[in-house]
Amino acid sequence: MSFWSPNSEFSSGKLKPHDNDSTPLAMQDYAPDLDDTPDHQALLLGNDIDNDPSDQPPTAPRLVETLPRYHVPFETYSHDDRILSRDQQVNVFSQELYSFLRARSAVPPRIAIHFKGTRNPRIQYRRTYDSNGNILTEEQEISKEGPIHPIEEFNYRIDCSDLVSRRWAGFHVLPDRKTGRVKTVEELCEDYVKDTHKLKELQLTKVIDWDEELLIRTLTAGIRANGYSNTLNITIEKKETKVTVKPGSWLARMADNVVVRAFFYSTLLFIFTWPMLLLWRRKIGHKTLQSKWHMTVSEKDWCDQHMAEIIGQIPPAALGRPVRTEDTE
Repeated sequence: MSFWSPNSEFSSGKLKPHDNDSTPLAMQDYAPDLDDTPDHQALLLGNDIDNDPSDQPPTAPRLVETLPRYHVPFETYSHDDRILSRDQQVNVFSQELYSFLRARSAVPPRIAIHFKGTRNPRIQYRRTYDSNGNILTEEQEISKEGPIHPIEEFNYRIDCSDLVSRRWAGFHVLPDRKTGRVKTVEELCEDYVKDTHKLKELQLTKVIDWDEELLIRTLTAGIRANGYSNTLNITIEKKETKVTVKPGSWLARMADNVVVRAFFYSTLLFIFTWPMLLLWRRKIGHKTLQSKWHMTVSEKDWCDQHMAEIIGQIPPAALGRPVRTEDTE
């Protein structure tokens, strides 16, 4: 593994674990070799590792003085369910950028399933008025004509984040759509660092290995089989799936500033500036750089385990079942 820096090339053999690997870079496996030991976690997060002085000779050199410190840059924060960093180190040193992506990729994403059911009757109102025009009585009746009044019957979420595997499955880079080339993660990091564009950005997407279409079809079929025939919407909601790196320059910050954007919208200048930003932004890894995550249960098994709970959240009347007396009290 080689990294580019603005001042020099890293020539130490310790920083190039793939020097003796004859496998082409585009085909190398990026499965992580992380372990869950406290020492490793402390190294990733930039914490000092507590070592017993009696375990080392007094003259032994300190590792923190001879080897680079890998850490998650402190200028990171969640914004729109993304991790965004404008730290100078990840914008200047490709080695730091790679370490940052690797550390952030080890944090599992969140996933939930959102269920919403509505019925859409056409309701007409029959009102009676007094001599002053005030409403005396008002009755509703469902008819084939009249405006539609959506009525929500159920709306809830089931959090599935605890079913995401605790260990990520490694980096995965898709072929470039234009060239068809598959770059390594290190090459993408070097491309970003070397690029002098003022509005560049690199993005990694955490992908959960769950067939969402199969899951939605299975859930829909199960709910329909239990008698629900009204409008049904099932969506898979994922959070904390984006890791983005951007420059810390004033221009890059201004382009993302909420106040500046509000000004351009209020003055209608966004008609000109928005297309310019879309064309001028230089995006790296947005559609190719991923980290893979597996679920600990299959789509079908999850549906079988939770179908009774899902049906229990739907009002019996919506399923065409008689309403029990205790349900109405």
